[in-house]
Amino acid sequence: MISEILGESIPKNTEHAVSVCLPLWADVVGYEEGDARVLDSLTTGYPRFFIHASVKRLCNLISEQYARAGESCLCFPSYLVAKRCREYITVKSKQLDKDADIGKIRILQLAMPQDDTDHTGIFDCKIAALFFKSELFPLAKQYWQHSGEIVSSRLADYVTERLYPNAIHIDEATKDNKTFIETRFGRNLDSSFINRAKDILRNRIAHKVVETDHNQDVATNVFLFPSGMASIFTAHRLLLNYDHIRVSNIKHNGVDKSDDIIGYGEPYLKTVMFGFPYTDTLSILKKFNHTYFLGLGDESAMKDLIGILESGEQILAVFLEAPSNPLLKMCDMSKLKQLSQQYGFFIVVDETVSGFVNIDILSYCDIVCSSLTKIFSGDSNVIAGSLVVNPASKLHDFAIDFLNDPKRNEDLLWCEDSVYLERNSRDFIDRAQKINKIAEDLVSTVLLEEEGQLLEKIYYPSLTSPESKLNYDSVKCNNGGYGGLISIVFKREDQAKVFYDNLSLNKGPSLGTNFTLVCPYAILAHYAELDEVAKYGVVKNLVRISVGLESLETLQTIFRKAFDAAKDV
Repeated sequence: MISEILGESIPKNTEHAVSVCLPLWADVVGYEEGDARVLDSLTTGYPRFFIHASVKRLCNLISEQYARAGESCLCFPSYLVAKRCREYITVKSKQLDKDADIGKIRILQLAMPQDDTDHTGIFDCKIAALFFKSELFPLAKQYWQHSGEIVSSRLADYVTERLYPNAIHIDEATKDNKTFIETRFGRNLDSSFINRAKDILRNRIAHKVVETDHNQDVATNVFLFPSGMASIFTAHRLLLNYDHIRVSNIKHNGVDKSDDIIGYGEPYLKTVMFGFPYTDTLSILKKFNHTYFLGLGDESAMKDLIGILESGEQILAVFLEAPSNPLLKMCDMSKLKQLSQQYGFFIVVDETVSGFVNIDILSYCDIVCSSLTKIFSGDSNVIAGSLVVNPASKLHDFAIDFLNDPKRNEDLLWCEDSVYLERNSRDFIDRAQKINKIAEDLVSTVLLEEEGQLLEKIYYPSLTSPESKLNYDSVKCNNGGYGGLISIVFKREDQAKVFYDNLSLNKGPSLGTNFTLVCPYAILAHYAELDEVAKYGVVKNLVRISVGLESLETLQTIFRKAFDAAKDV
């Protein structure tokens, strides 16, 4: 069922949806410009950008009870995450104004009450509330968005029900949404069931990503997170902590100072962002350290990387997407691996777009990150991420120690979210392969007909460029395809607008859903920097298409109708 009303959830009537309906081009522009007409209509949104109503309610309830005059509150899934946010606010405030008076930033840890007579909520749970001057909220929100270390809407509901039982009304529809948990696991949602769901998830990912001896427990190399961005953020933190050993040798003669702020520029080594990435990945590398941005992600960018390395500068790591979003470019992984071995840097790959199914990438890098919110889940009703460490990497032992150290990393994927994710992902391979076929046929039968007519360019792994296709095919799995993500660039902006407005499909943020989802990507993700991102090919006339499981015939009809409307302009 297609969502058509501005601001309603995608999918429709879904309490924990991770997308929102923006049916018209003007709605997307209005969202970016802060138009009250649009913002007041939003019932939900992508959870890292739009703080879910359940989370807002929890923050407001805690504020009413604990906040001091002039303070705002934002909740995080653990005390350590709240500490990292406090550090970010402090560092960034001082960078903006070295004399800034940020006041006292307080952390309150809240534990859920335990009642032996109540068996409906027996999973141990603690959250942390961060209190700060209200004018600092934009910085706190930046940390929430960039780090992805968020409180999910299901976790917020659980905490609210436990701490403020009179503040939440659970109607029959909401009860129906919760029956899956009781049906699948019975009323007692205890830790053994949760651990089983997470073990299944780790094994499901490991046996698709890691090729190793069957006697080895490959799932020990897989870690789960509350969002895909949290996995990338943690990979970056891990690498900074690795570099901290070198920095401590310089600053403190090898003595580790626990009060040191790790990262945020020199003396920590720079990273490299290779190719044009999803916006928050670059923000992590820029705001939590310093980085080179080689945004073209092609052979010329590889030459630029070689120039940096040959200058004698040591870099910490190269981050990239495989393939990139939204331009579907693929790096020469063999060349990059050869350079990493020669010059001693690490490689972190975000393979969200390929969805574990289409490319075999782990052997070329040290860490693979992915958003499980996308094709792995497909249902657009849960947010999560994963990180896989290459067992053959020289980083492996340090990474595993870091990720298993509760003082440095925690399992923050909320238990109910893991249960829904396990259910959603049981058929992810079959779904991904079907989407591969539908997308490829849609390109060949409809989109290519418009290239040179309405369309200036089609970005798709087999079409982006001969160089990119060669690189992609070199790592493509035997049964893999080119994925379900396509970007099309219109020659004229007015025709792009009419096409989008007349497309009878779900329209909003996110990708990898079981239904086709479309957005004007540059407008939605880079509205404030359109001229800058256009230098890398991400132009305002670009429309990104995430192909779903609708029949090819249905999609052909819908796309041709929208193209016909655009031709009438």
